[in-house]
Amino acid sequence: MVKSSHWGAVEPLLLAVGARDEELLAAIAGVGIEQASAVAIGEVLARYGADGPWDPVQVHLRLHHDGRFTDHTLRIDRREMVATAGGPGDASVTVTYELRELLAQLFGPGADARPAPPKVEFTWPQTSIPELAQRMHPVVQGLDALLAACSPAETDLGRLAVRFGSDKWGGVHWYTRHYERHMRALRDAPVRVLEIGVGGYSDNGAGGASLRMWQQYFRRGLVLGLDLFRKPEVLGPRIRTLQGDQNDPGQLNALAKEHGPFDIVIDDGSHVNEHVRTSFDTLFPYVREGGLYVIEDVQTSYWPGYGGTPDAAAAGDGTTLGLMTSLVDLMHHREYADDGSGPRSYAADHTVGVHHYHNLVFVEKGRNNEEPTPAWIPRSPFPTA
Repeated sequence: MVKSSHWGAVEPLLLAVGARDEELLAAIAGVGIEQASAVAIGEVLARYGADGPWDPVQVHLRLHHDGRFTDHTLRIDRREMVATAGGPGDASVTVTYELRELLAQLFGPGADARPAPPKVEFTWPQTSIPELAQRMHPVVQGLDALLAACSPAETDLGRLAVRFGSDKWGGVHWYTRHYERHMRALRDAPVRVLEIGVGGYSDNGAGGASLRMWQQYFRRGLVLGLDLFRKPEVLGPRIRTLQGDQNDPGQLNALAKEHGPFDIVIDDGSHVNEHVRTSFDTLFPYVREGGLYVIEDVQTSYWPGYGGTPDAAAAGDGTTLGLMTSLVDLMHHREYADDGSGPRSYAADHTVGVHHYHNLVFVEKGRNNEEPTPAWIPRSPFPTA
């Protein structure tokens, strides 16, 4: 299995943002201004929406902290935003952010965070007003694109799926509306997300659309992608990929011990029923209480080519939907006729909700310790006459 690179400076800053101001200052001091600036720049580039000027422009971005500056040249056009170290000599606009305030704007929890605006300085060419307007128009467009990328992230998951090319919304699947229902409360939390299946099959350079979507949606989240095929190890400032087999408990345990626990695990891998069961049995214990385990494309429970059966009633818990049905029963184990004192699976004591949608299931992790219905309540219907 290929190990992901260390999160480095990213996680300490994510955890500090949203706490007391002195904790963020301490985190910046701990990782250093250069590394903290690199985290901010990487996030800005990842959030760029390709809505800049047709003609490429250069913007001088300065990040200030504790009397020091880091300088960056941003080349912005309609397709991309690229950063290089150092300030350009011919930039028409210089944008200066307080590093602490930019980090809070990028990663801070809640929609009410309104850090101070940056300092913006234009270098106006000496020319006629009509020519000035023509020459400065793309510069202003580039500035607007930069400010948009520095603003709180767009959070409509359906739009993000379309933007990044994820199939979780539109055409084949309509999953994002259900994801938002269950994940909205975690959107501003410093979550860890593991998605099985990066995409692109055996093409080493393809895939990662959903990972980029999650990075944008969870503004303080760290996102891991597991795939059977080797993928680019770093797909974004808060995205790492690993190579491994979702049907190998040894590999999954090693991954989870190194990178877990997780707030969310999403199985969008092979969809083979045996593989889904192996992944759930192995990884569900590594989901935090209050977290979610999500399984996509559960229709393969009915497809023989994936180990399913068209006879749903005879499927048992060998299929994905059979496993989910057994979880519903296990969630009610204290209501069984016996005293429930025998051995139970881990899931029986840690499943508190199972939510089914078309081809999609969410399992809520928690402590399933509610007491059974009192014994004095009759187990037969009350007389009606």
